[in-house]
Amino acid sequence: MTTTPNTKLELDFVSTFIVRPKRARYSGLVVSPHLRAKFLDALPAFSDFDPRFKVRLSRSEDSSRGYLKELHRRGADLSGYLISTDHGLDGHTLSLADAVTQVHGRCDGTIIVCTSTLAYYEGDLKYRFILSSQPLGDAR
Repeated sequence: MTTTPNTKLELDFVSTFIVRPKRARYSGLVVSPHLRAKFLDALPAFSDFDPRFKVRLSRSEDSSRGYLKELHRRGADLSGYLISTDHGLDGHTLSLADAVTQVHGRCDGTIIVCTSTLAYYEGDLKYRFILSSQPLGDAR
């Protein structure tokens, strides 16, 4: 089954969460059906996220349930759009619970876009975090 990527959502993601010097390059990759594979190939060890937006959970919270809870606390929608090296997931929209359950600890190189200001990243070697460009309303 082939899916058509949501290019607008992917461009919004790039313009929000990728470091400024690399945005034009990645924007060019996601808009091109032929070049998008290069963007996907970089996802497992992706290093061009803006570090200001990374939110790591403690070891005790590092579970699919912990990340799902934190995403909802930060305003996640009920569904998430996936950008993934896993062709069975890439370009699909799933319930957020299903997406996090399928990705957490299993899917190196996947982004779940929750809103234009919130996403979840699962990289290789269990390197995972939330990307949030909006501050929380309450202090932790």
